[in-house]
Amino acid sequence: MMEYMQKFNEKAIERFCRWGKIIQRFPFRKEQPVYCRYSSLLGKYLAFQVLKPLDEEPYPERIGIQFLDWSGDDFISKDVFTDIHPWGVMHFLEAPVPRGFQHMFNARPLKVKPHYFNGSLPWYNWDRMFAFQKRFSHLSPERKKNTQYKNANGSLDLRGGTIDVEIQNSSLENIFTDESIASLSIIQSSLSGTIQDPQQGAKLRLSISGKEYLFHGLERLTWLSLTTDTDIDLNSLAATYPSLQTLNLFGQPGKIHNLDALRNLSNLEVFFCFNMFGFDGKDMPLPEELPKVFYLEFDTLPTFAASQLRTKWNHVDGVVFKFSHTHKPEWFLRNKDNPFRSWNDSEELPRSIASRAEKIYRNAKKEVLLLNSHQDPAVRRLEFIRIIQDFVGAFNTIDAKKLWFATIEREKIYDAGYELLRTARDHAGIVMPDEEFSSVFDEKRNW
Repeated sequence: MMEYMQKFNEKAIERFCRWGKIIQRFPFRKEQPVYCRYSSLLGKYLAFQVLKPLDEEPYPERIGIQFLDWSGDDFISKDVFTDIHPWGVMHFLEAPVPRGFQHMFNARPLKVKPHYFNGSLPWYNWDRMFAFQKRFSHLSPERKKNTQYKNANGSLDLRGGTIDVEIQNSSLENIFTDESIASLSIIQSSLSGTIQDPQQGAKLRLSISGKEYLFHGLERLTWLSLTTDTDIDLNSLAATYPSLQTLNLFGQPGKIHNLDALRNLSNLEVFFCFNMFGFDGKDMPLPEELPKVFYLEFDTLPTFAASQLRTKWNHVDGVVFKFSHTHKPEWFLRNKDNPFRSWNDSEELPRSIASRAEKIYRNAKKEVLLLNSHQDPAVRRLEFIRIIQDFVGAFNTIDAKKLWFATIEREKIYDAGYELLRTARDHAGIVMPDEEFSSVFDEKRNW
């Protein structure tokens, strides 16, 4: 009788849901796959269930996954599944599930409300929110804040502090960290000693911006984001951080040497490369040489390299492969010192705006480089203020007829202005704190 009633209920719900699409809150849907994978950020295995297949709303072009409120020292078993509850909200990701995520078994769908979703999520961040909540949700609000160190010297002891730390323009000997730190950003700084971490960086997300990027002591580091305008030797990088699973490279633009050294990163899973040149794609390792890679993306790269990469990596089963915005090598050289080069590929801004922005910046930089013609430091300082106000005024003119500049564009203009400040400091000895520069910059700004 119970079996008959269950079949009856299933048919009733099938009729209730138009075109036979059963929404997630009903438990009678056919069994759905459960996947499991090790998270280095948490040091545990995590699991999720695919609840929404392709072609269903919302996001019909994506699958919907629901994390399980579970973590373990080994793969999940079906025996414990019935006692597990869903965790967080549903996320929508590109199909299919990439390689490296183990299909454990199929099971009755988790009971979740269909409107509990969080938009699209990239596979390369699949475990970040879960690991963060499990590691740090118990901390006080004060511990969850960001701590900044500017112009520091000697050694820094970050143990027991806030979970996010940013170090700027510092010359350090050693940095001491522990498991209480989720992310460490090192910006335009040097380190003569080592980063001393009890787990050698196994659970640390490290972001580096600047010319120096080889910081020793993190042999078990799994996540690195590097932003630089200098050459990157992947041989040296792989030797310094041999355990990397995620490597993000952001050039300004930058130049890669020894791309084939990626094969030395035997645990590599995610590789993102933006605004880099100096490689032709022929030296990119083959899929079988990087068997754990499931996400590979190149944005703003040499045209010839793109064709080679497409030949090697397009349509590899279980790998998300993307590339966009290809350019000839001379484009990278011509735009190396153009802070608005990314506007050339913008879908929101016409090419004419990008050209005008570049011209405004280059004219302002020429004036900054001529500041030394004034003998009086006070005059040089007043002239620099005028240059920045003219720089901002030129963008006011562009934005006056049509509101072109949203938050991202405004930040880019400010960054370009700050680059003028750095040039003025280096070449003309201009003394102006960052806070004062921001006030000068904003004084005439209308966007």
